[in-house]
Amino acid sequence: MNKTISLPSIWPVTCHTDYVGKNSTFVAIKGQKVDGIDYVPLALQKGARTIVAEHAADIKPEIIEAIKAADAQLMFVANARRSLALLAANAWGNPAEKLKIIAITGTKGKTTTSWLLHHLLQKAGFKTALLSTVKNKIGDLEFATELTTAHPDYLHAFFHACVKEKIEYVVLEVAAQALSLHRVAGLEFDGAIFTNFAQAHGEFYASVGEYYEAKRSLFNQCKSNVPLVINGDDEKGSEILENYSDTTSFAIKNQFAHVTASINKSTAAGIVGTIKGLEFSLTFECPALIGDFNLYNILAASTMACRLGIDPKIIAQGLATF
Repeated sequence: MNKTISLPSIWPVTCHTDYVGKNSTFVAIKGQKVDGIDYVPLALQKGARTIVAEHAADIKPEIIEAIKAADAQLMFVANARRSLALLAANAWGNPAEKLKIIAITGTKGKTTTSWLLHHLLQKAGFKTALLSTVKNKIGDLEFATELTTAHPDYLHAFFHACVKEKIEYVVLEVAAQALSLHRVAGLEFDGAIFTNFAQAHGEFYASVGEYYEAKRSLFNQCKSNVPLVINGDDEKGSEILENYSDTTSFAIKNQFAHVTASINKSTAAGIVGTIKGLEFSLTFECPALIGDFNLYNILAASTMACRLGIDPKIIAQGLATF
């Protein structure tokens, strides 16, 4: 019988009433369409005994009375989204500190690069989890996902499950909005990949510069002396290379990058190519992927795998079986 893993149905800290239970802390977040304050009565009915709201929140008198009637605590904070992340981490026992988390950001290629790195780590024998746009995984077990980077109450419940399953590495896609909305607040990454940068998400960011600064801020959350793998063919990637230490550049066009790659053959049957750098050279076949854009994804994941100490022969085997 296959082993099954499920996340707990009740969370100690959450922003969604579906996961509220006895003695939960409910964090009321004001979104673009709904205001969490309006859901406080339901949270209280389901057992919440601490309500967290921002100082500026508009709380109706009847909701204040409902909190008092339930003998619940009302706690005010400066930023409810950031507080959700920090409170959830603490409530679950800070499980992220027991994991090695590799963050991947960029405008394009995050998902493919994440799945590639997850696969390479597994081929190297590591117990690995994945949080991505398409699906989340703990080992080979899959969980549905709705966002590129989940809300922090989910993230820390997921990390808690990872620790229970003795997961070593978590590969995490990090969207710019996740950084701006504090979904990964408090996390310290054990490595990061920057795939590329292009104009996007004009509906959320006032300028391209603001969007870039959101992505770049991920590197401020990386631990000291961990591998930072950056696209050296990308203009914004070059800026990151100049401003952060322990970086490793990968490129197809820039032959001065630490790691370079070329396509020997690209057909509908996949890519055959060569990767050189970091004192190794490997020829690989990747039947699942085609095109220059996927060569960048292969190169990014392979470079990080090398920086994490994975043997190039295992990387070649992983690319062949992806």
